[in-house]
Amino acid sequence: MKKKLVLKKRQQNQISVTSFNMDYHSQDKFDQIDELNEINSDILFLQESSINISEKFEEYISPGNIRSHMGFANILINKKLTPTFSKVTKYRGIILCEVNTIFGIIICGSIHLEPSKSNIEKRRVQIKFINNFITSNNYEKYPIIIGGDTNMRDYEGNPFILNDAYDDDDKYSYATWPNRSFEKYKNYNYDFRFDRFLYKNLICSNFNIINTENSDHYMISIKIELND
Repeated sequence: MKKKLVLKKRQQNQISVTSFNMDYHSQDKFDQIDELNEINSDILFLQESSINISEKFEEYISPGNIRSHMGFANILINKKLTPTFSKVTKYRGIILCEVNTIFGIIICGSIHLEPSKSNIEKRRVQIKFINNFITSNNYEKYPIIIGGDTNMRDYEGNPFILNDAYDDDDKYSYATWPNRSFEKYKNYNYDFRFDRFLYKNLICSNFNIINTENSDHYMISIKIELND
């Protein structure tokens, strides 16, 4: 059983980030919203949400959403970061943007890539779109944090031009699907680390898996710091 995240006081330039596949329902599940409000991250990357999920978070601002194969992918930034958005770019299951914050510019993205082993080529097209967004906008030297449900298997490696926040020496203990709190998954034979953080030009720490009984995925969270 994954442990609930214990929140700690952040350092002055530290930003908290949570990503969560919400297991799409046409009507919002308020237990999920309560959980996310309790965690109180600076940045939320949501997948399989309803179309109007941002309206349920009064303390956050969103640059919009994008439909994926299931529900919507969203970026929400806490108002305390005083965010303004530019270069908002969308492609199936992917929303990317430049965010100007009190800490400076951060490139953010919420992603929900195509599911199943058979769709590896479709995922490669989506990943190429993300990589091209970074290079075509000359973002290679900017702080970048992208989170979401990649639906990638470990044998796919890391085709992003970004670092994967997982510790490769311990990757199997970081599985995020299936959530074994669900009775139907208790005896499931496989575990996958579908949900990932991808980053560049940042210091990352406190990577956590957060147990929830409100989705078939676990949440993931991380702390990031902008390089001086």
